[in-house]
Amino acid sequence: MGKSPDSDNDKANAALDALDAVLFPLAKVLLDVGLTSKELEGRVRQVYVTAAARQLAKNGGKVVLSNVALRCGLDRAEVRRILESESASNDEARLEAHRLNRVINGWRQDPDFCEPNGNARALDYSGETGFGALVNRYAPSLYAASVCAELVRVGVVLREQDGRVSLRADKYSSQGMDRQSLSELRGRSQDVMVTLAQRAIAGGDQPLVAEAIALNVDAASIHRLRRTMRDRAESFVRLIDEELCAPAVQASPGAGKRVGIIVIEVGEVLDD
Repeated sequence: MGKSPDSDNDKANAALDALDAVLFPLAKVLLDVGLTSKELEGRVRQVYVTAAARQLAKNGGKVVLSNVALRCGLDRAEVRRILESESASNDEARLEAHRLNRVINGWRQDPDFCEPNGNARALDYSGETGFGALVNRYAPSLYAASVCAELVRVGVVLREQDGRVSLRADKYSSQGMDRQSLSELRGRSQDVMVTLAQRAIAGGDQPLVAEAIALNVDAASIHRLRRTMRDRAESFVRLIDEELCAPAVQASPGAGKRVGIIVIEVGEVLDD
């Protein structure tokens, strides 16, 4: 008896499970750099609309607002707004919008909380011009204690010995990550997800996916194994690079396709 085809509901649930697997590790990064769930939701809507519009155009259809809205589950006004807006967000505008940065900016600019020369004052925790009042003015939906603890954690705020709090940085940002590492995350994630998405929807000649993973490696052996994997991966990638750069496989400028291979060491703390 042949295997019954998956229902649309089965496929949707499997896709949502895959989305959970992708978003969970990414959410840790987004939380660390100060992105809120509301900002993520806005970006998801933007990506959905853009993808639907491009898909309709690629299939030879006219990009009609009602068609895009129907596929994305949004109203036409929202689709129009997204399509007419700039695709790239402005980093400074996003930082201004973040509630913790609104608190910091108020501390630096509001005369009730800063010196006449523009320097942020060291604040008592309570009182009409204290830290609690600052948070209530610029982020009223947040608890002052939680805001203080988070800003202290990332080094933006210092607790003084006399109980006051002082500002040590001009914006909220994460520790341990910089623009370069986040840019690499974007590029590597895009390559991997585009490849796996093509594999999921393609028939016939599918992208290569190969793996060699052990589930119970002794921690004492990890350093040696990493060195071995890196040495062998570098040798392998050099050979592939020679093949990709050979004149016989090169197309004229602008006429070829992007093809290659990426070797990524998988590392995971199983109880995380």
